[in-house]
Amino acid sequence: MAQSLMMRTPSCSPHALVALIWALLQSLPTAAEANSSRLDVDSPSANAVAMLGGCSATLIAPDKALAAAHCFSIRTRGMDAEKTLCPKLSMQANMSKTPKLDPYTWHKTQFQPKLRFGADGRDGDLPSFQISHFTMPLCGDMVLLRLSEPVPADIAIPIPIITGAGTENGLEIALIRGPLRHAGFGRANGEAKGKAQRSGGRVSYWGQNNCHLYALPPKRANGRRINSGDSGAPLILRLSDGRDVIMGVMWGRGNPDGEACGLPSSIPPENHGSYTATFRGKVQGTQATDIGDWLSRMVPEAAITLP
Repeated sequence: MAQSLMMRTPSCSPHALVALIWALLQSLPTAAEANSSRLDVDSPSANAVAMLGGCSATLIAPDKALAAAHCFSIRTRGMDAEKTLCPKLSMQANMSKTPKLDPYTWHKTQFQPKLRFGADGRDGDLPSFQISHFTMPLCGDMVLLRLSEPVPADIAIPIPIITGAGTENGLEIALIRGPLRHAGFGRANGEAKGKAQRSGGRVSYWGQNNCHLYALPPKRANGRRINSGDSGAPLILRLSDGRDVIMGVMWGRGNPDGEACGLPSSIPPENHGSYTATFRGKVQGTQATDIGDWLSRMVPEAAITLP
């Protein structure tokens, strides 16, 4: 089982602080990169980032995907269960509308929405796979989806998730060193719901708190960095061995539930993205699920621990 480390309120070692300052200076996008909004290549490796209704999701195992909980509607869940209130994490609870259900159990959906795989969401003939079950952590905007059948490798190749590290600063150093990138189905103004093209680009890391990672996504064709449809998009890290891994899932922007989650370790720029970390631990004083442990137990085949 992969180890889960609690994300700490901003306190960096001197070495990490110097590295963070250096990385922030070095990782600022160039003019060309900042305006990058190209259509991702339609290939099995790129197709791991799929469409979930009007949102983005990521295939993390042949039959499992990861997304933002607020993208998975209550109607689809088919649950009238009492909602988890999460008084100290109310913004995240209100967004995800987390039912008071066991996070460590798969729950059957009332309806079976589909994940669609391909770069151009306007193509009505994209391969699609039905979602049969789901599970959600308490007080966190994340959802695991189980498909009714595995996705063949010639359609999409899963991207594993990081759920912890073997050293105290391992996660922080990995994020600082990068490289990080964004891939999602954010829609430009005026486009119809569900009609989007996947785009991606370089991301600059801007620190973390006890709940979220903060990063600056690439500027898109319409001048924005975050568009409707980017919810659920992965924050992807490329490791030194060339593998891609997921570090977080896009919540939106801002610093939700700052009293419980703490301040970011550095002040992020305007139009930054806020990502729920896949290695998020327990949030002190709340009933929030330890997300790193939850993912490690529910999808052990996809969980990776950094050295």
